Amino acid sequence: MDILPINFKALRFCGAWKEREDDNMCVGFLRLCYRYAVFLLIYEFTVSDVIEMIRTRDRIQELTEGLFLGLTFLTLCVKYANFLLRKNELLDLLECLRVKMCQPRNSTEKLIMEKHSRR
Repeated sequence: MDILPINFKALRFCGAWKEREDDNMCVGFLRLCYRYAVFLLIYEFTVSDVIEMIRTRDRIQELTEGLFLGLTFLTLCVKYANFLLRKNELLDLLECLRVKMCQPRNSTEKLIMEKHSRR
């Protein structure tokens, strides 16, 4: 029972996560283009929001609204870049968790896994 990849649906939607390698070269190229298009879109929106915050620095109400959204997207950019840079380490960690030692051994452990799974 491998429930770990279920937690990466948002990253799969952004193009940052895939479990298996693509057999077709065209599909792999399209995924790569999609990944970097989403990456550039997020970063472009963040940069434009920072520019807007600088432009509206004299109006407090607009500045606080811009700061909330801008800092949220800045955090997203840092997390997304960190994930892309450390993706191979995460894949290694997932492989370590899939070995027999980390799997349930009896029915009691299976019940615990089913009780605490987030399906």
